[in-house]
Amino acid sequence: MKKTLSFAILAGLLLSACAQVEGNLSSEAERLLLRGTIEPATRTTLVEASEGYALHWVEGDRISVTNGTQSALYAAVSGGDVTTDFTPIGEPLSGDAFLAYYPETLAEGLLPATQNYVKDDLAGMPMLGSSDATPDHLVFRPLCGILKFAISTAQSGIVLSALEVSADQPLSGTVTISGGTLGVTEGAGVTLSCGEGVALGSEATAFHLYVPAGSYTGVKLRLIAADGREYAARLEGSAPYKVVRGELNTLVVPANAFDVPQGERRAVLRPGSDVNELMKQLIDPSAKCTSSDASIRKIVFLVNTAATGTAAVNEAGSEPVWISWDEGTGTVTFTTKAGEIFANVNSAYLFSRLHALTSFEGLGHLNTCETEYFNAMFFSSAVANPALEELDLSTFDTHNAVTFTSMFDSLVNLKSVDLSSFNTAKSRSFSSMFNHCKSLGNVDLTHFDSGNCETMSYMFRYCQAMTEIDLHTWNLSKVEAMVRPFQYCTSLKKLDLGGDGCSTQALTTASHFINASNAMTDMRLGKNFLLENFGTMPELFYQGAGYLQATVEDPFVIRCSPWFAQKSLRNSTQALGYTNQRLMVWKNVETDEYLEFDQEIGSLTNEVTVKGCEAQKVYFDVTSASAFTSVVAEALAYEGSDEPVIRLLADVSSSKALNLTNAAGRLLTLDLNGHVLSGTVSGLISTSGSLVITDSGETKGKVTSTASKVVNMTATGCSVSLRQCVIESTKATGDSWNGDALINVSASGSTLNIVDSKVYSTKKLSVVRAYTGTVTLSGSEITSGTESTGWYGVMALNAAVVVFNSGSIYTSGTGNSSAFHIGYSTATMTVNGGYFASNGDRTISGGGSYINKMTLNGGYYDRQPSTPSAGGSVSYGSGLSMQLLDPAVQHEHETTGKVITYAYQVK
Repeated sequence: MKKTLSFAILAGLLLSACAQVEGNLSSEAERLLLRGTIEPATRTTLVEASEGYALHWVEGDRISVTNGTQSALYAAVSGGDVTTDFTPIGEPLSGDAFLAYYPETLAEGLLPATQNYVKDDLAGMPMLGSSDATPDHLVFRPLCGILKFAISTAQSGIVLSALEVSADQPLSGTVTISGGTLGVTEGAGVTLSCGEGVALGSEATAFHLYVPAGSYTGVKLRLIAADGREYAARLEGSAPYKVVRGELNTLVVPANAFDVPQGERRAVLRPGSDVNELMKQLIDPSAKCTSSDASIRKIVFLVNTAATGTAAVNEAGSEPVWISWDEGTGTVTFTTKAGEIFANVNSAYLFSRLHALTSFEGLGHLNTCETEYFNAMFFSSAVANPALEELDLSTFDTHNAVTFTSMFDSLVNLKSVDLSSFNTAKSRSFSSMFNHCKSLGNVDLTHFDSGNCETMSYMFRYCQAMTEIDLHTWNLSKVEAMVRPFQYCTSLKKLDLGGDGCSTQALTTASHFINASNAMTDMRLGKNFLLENFGTMPELFYQGAGYLQATVEDPFVIRCSPWFAQKSLRNSTQALGYTNQRLMVWKNVETDEYLEFDQEIGSLTNEVTVKGCEAQKVYFDVTSASAFTSVVAEALAYEGSDEPVIRLLADVSSSKALNLTNAAGRLLTLDLNGHVLSGTVSGLISTSGSLVITDSGETKGKVTSTASKVVNMTATGCSVSLRQCVIESTKATGDSWNGDALINVSASGSTLNIVDSKVYSTKKLSVVRAYTGTVTLSGSEITSGTESTGWYGVMALNAAVVVFNSGSIYTSGTGNSSAFHIGYSTATMTVNGGYFASNGDRTISGGGSYINKMTLNGGYYDRQPSTPSAGGSVSYGSGLSMQLLDPAVQHEHETTGKVITYAYQVK
């Protein structure tokens, strides 16, 4: 039988909008109130209604409320209805939109493993509340469904102590809430504790508990009587049992076969979060599992003793386990007459947030052989500075463990932990296992079996005392997520993932893979450690503590497969930059020989190819001008595994803009092959993917246009490389100083590389205008105005990053014309070398004081940079300055044939 919960939300909203708060409240008190219209919270009442069941508030119900940045607790002013007012416990929140959780522990992401029996009622149905049209009016909706067990028995003397429900999917534990839906990510079954017991008879007695909505298989029921007798049943039927949010399901249970289990009773602890809460309540009766404790300094386990204690923490039906509190010594003692104490299958949070805890005694008496969930077992808070410095877990049996997520998270003073007995063969998660263990030294994990591991994200995050992490024995074949596993490991020097089992075919998330230490000097990755199943990996080697401390003499050595190196260099600006600076070197993990690239180090582009990773090319030849359009279309549609190349065997022209993007996302090459591609339209060539324009002909051809924006980069993340080619615009003048150029870069995340090429305008048109993205120039000539009317050579605006490694820039224009121009405070320009001259008033210019965003590390200049009227000046690399040359240096500018005198050098 299934009954739908009736919450009377609409009626409640209409009534509460004009209802008056009972009693005489001051205006200040009214301001502090929030109103909640039912759909469960901390202790709601289950009331029979004509249309089903209604959940009513109880006076004192507590909810956790957040305004998006802060959280606070509120308590119900009254009960017995679907609507009530809540008043803050402590400081109230301000804002115009609120989110609320009931019970308050739900805000911590926990669904309790134990619920308490209330006669003909339900305690604490979880719900989520949010403000809608009226900011201080919260509308709550349930997040679970209700199971009602109608239990009867023909046996006499049965007093039910507990009811346990389990399934093949978890019913309690760690939860996430998304889009108003609750999901359990890690956990176990659920227990309804009946306190002193509920007598059963031939007439059915109702027992209510809540479980997350979902379809469950393998549903089992276990009834435990106060005298130790038990009844077990399994839900019949092959189809999954469906629980719907907000609905009540009734299951009729004729329990006529209670019997005493065979063998002696074992001492088994309740779920970890329950035991944790009961320990804290020895000191503070209002404490929760999520509360912080600064009193418990020691935990002792005593077995084979008749001593009892203050509170029982054992599972119903098991041998009693008692806890007691000694305020003088700060000790919590576990006692039982059994020979050992079995940890619960779900021991998550067992010792969490015990910030003053320094030691254990008799921990070997805690048998963890059946425990599956070790997540957050010792979890603490870094800001609380937890005192625990060492842990000996050499007696722990973890062969059934399925998760170690956050097991030692935030134990900032933990210096050593003995994990020598750990069997991790079944574990699926090591995520955040040692997160924020700032004092923990190197840990031997080479015996860990990671064959079933799916995530190790943040595993060693903030492990600032570790100098070496050796995981070369690990099997990573099922790992899907490795997000920032080594982030902020600021002392880490060596990382070893070099075993053949370190195969990452399932890996889909590994952003900021290193993001670790500026002290890294050695990293080894196995030949099967690849990056094939995910796309771009921005800043794969981004450092969490600034730039590498490596030097040219003592570089950071990465031993890996050629494929890993190529993928990393093509998708990480940091890796590419460090390699060009010779601070990062690459070796083949199998031969220990240096990897070879198809480009010179110092001017590597993000299309670099590593020897051994060369892709085969398939050529689409343009044999005549008339065939140009059809051949280009064929190349753009090509979906094979090779890299498509459009090769010109004749001069061609285009009257429309060309978007040269391969449909399969492959790198596309346009080879001019000594021929001319001409156009008359603005934005002649663009791409939304990766494009190389090159010229393999002995006699160089060119791309030329009578309009601007011969290369136009406006698609997010696009990449263009100009290699050994000529690009020309004959447009008479730009439309505005910063809105028109021969090459336009205005796409976020884009990259432009100009290598060994000539790019020039014949008239008054700027050559490269970078509004955003990254531009790198090496060995190229940039010329504005070959006919003596030039303007700016290279402009960096807004958020652009421009790096000029070598080559030359010359502008023939007068007045404001300059080789370099920088505008806007977030743009940067770095000049490492080259020849720079202008026929205008200045060689280097900046809008306002933005010129101070330009750094000169080298190069020859025809004059010193001038100071703009708004102030500011260029910066120089460490120990460098602009120095007058005597004699001056002369250099021929090939594009114009001019011999230019350079009187200054940065050195």
